[in-house]
Amino acid sequence: MGYKNPDDFFIHKVIESKKGNALSNGVLYLLLSELLDINVKAINIPRQFILAYFHNDYNQFTDKNPQLKIHFYIDAISGQIFSHTDMEAYFKRVSVPLTPFYFKPLTHKRIVQMQLEELAKCFKNSKYEYKYNELINLSNLLEE
Repeated sequence: MGYKNPDDFFIHKVIESKKGNALSNGVLYLLLSELLDINVKAINIPRQFILAYFHNDYNQFTDKNPQLKIHFYIDAISGQIFSHTDMEAYFKRVSVPLTPFYFKPLTHKRIVQMQLEELAKCFKNSKYEYKYNELINLSNLLEE
């Protein structure tokens, strides 16, 4: 993910420029999916912001293995579709054990936290350290 241009994190700038990063594009996908009543959710894949198209009967409170209720996965940057086999290969490539935790949908609050944490990285230099600290503090406030 690029941390040079903070505008890539702001939804209105992404809409104006028609380019963004995985998080901002993913948020747009999620908003459109919600408006169209399509069961797409962001999931917690390591080092990626991936969306998953869930079966309509998925229940996050009763289903123990959310991966079994996913039709396919969507890359928020390219719109490319991934299969379960693609996901398993990715986990193998990054040497991370495949567990149900990674396939649970992220809450809206957690997505906003991620957006703030990643945006903060744009300001990780001495000149803008105060902006970095403010964004991290905002993210931490959401945990409480």
